[in-house]
Amino acid sequence: NTNAFAMAFAEAIIENPNILESLIANFNAGRQYLIDQMDANGYQHQGEAGNFIFIKTKTDADKIVARMKEEKKILIKSYPNVGKFGTCLRVSIGEKNHMEYFWNALVELDK
Repeated sequence: NTNAFAMAFAEAIIENPNILESLIANFNAGRQYLIDQMDANGYQHQGEAGNFIFIKTKTDADKIVARMKEEKKILIKSYPNVGKFGTCLRVSIGEKNHMEYFWNALVELDK
């Protein structure tokens, strides 16, 4: 079962295969930006191969999730019992501009 948007997107990719390459490059740039920022600022993370990443926060992950939603209009999740991280953030990866917005919010709220 497909919708009109999915069909239009599939047609666009068939007509211009470079669209897909561009989307993947933008996605990878966003992932790399976030990983670089976390590494430079002492954040532990895992899951670099998928479309999301787990982040061990410096303060309470559940409180950060609530504040992100309320104050920044960012929807993320917390997950309990993620290996050595315990409760941490689960953040979907996106283009660099979205990852920059998320990162700035995280640095502000995770104090």
